[in-house]
Amino acid sequence: MRKLGLILFFLTLTLAAQTLTAQQKRALTPEDVVGIRSVYGANVSPDGKRIAFVVSEPGDLNKPQMLRDQNIWMVPVDGSEPARPFASSAKRENTPLWSPDGHWLAFLSNRGEDGQTQIWLMRADSGAAEKLTSAKAGVVSYKWSPDG
Repeated sequence: MRKLGLILFFLTLTLAAQTLTAQQKRALTPEDVVGIRSVYGANVSPDGKRIAFVVSEPGDLNKPQMLRDQNIWMVPVDGSEPARPFASSAKRENTPLWSPDGHWLAFLSNRGEDGQTQIWLMRADSGAAEKLTSAKAGVVSYKWSPDG
């Protein structure tokens, strides 16, 4: 668990560094604070080779009523490739959970037509997301069964 915390810390610093290197040194502004990306919800694949996590970043700064964007990203644990977006849409994606065999990644999203948060599923090697649930009040949490 401690190693996972260090990995998340490293990912947050990496994302912040990418943003800062493109800018000149200057005083921190309120817009800078609002524009900070945050990383959370990390989940290591069953084989220990990949980490799926949520990156929360600002929406349109000209529309403060808009919520922050939340997308699922993925990175190899060994750092052999940079982190990359895995599941992203104009809606919110969060709570990534690996299937017990590591071939699938489930997550919560409100990307459907009804706007309710539901469980979605994607192959771990990418592909299109499939909607799994249609709960009228939406889904707040979920868990894989041990046999998948």
